[in-house]
Amino acid sequence: MYPSDLEGLTCLNANGRSIADLTGLEYVTDLTYLNLYNDQISDISPLVDNSGLGDGDEIDLRDNPLSDDSINIYTGA
Repeated sequence: MYPSDLEGLTCLNANGRSIADLTGLEYVTDLTYLNLYNDQISDISPLVDNSGLGDGDEIDLRDNPLSDDSINIYTGA
């Protein structure tokens, strides 16, 4: 898969899939809805590097073992 294969993807529903690594999501710059509920994610830095995510977009990271650093990034603390 190439970064160009991810262009145009606006919705990703991947809850409960045991996903632990978000590497590559920085290339999905058209996302407006991202559901990662109940996975195994501890590091959300690839989401921070995603230039397409912003105000009004929906991201669900509930029930993931987020690291303290990721929680601070996610909540803007």
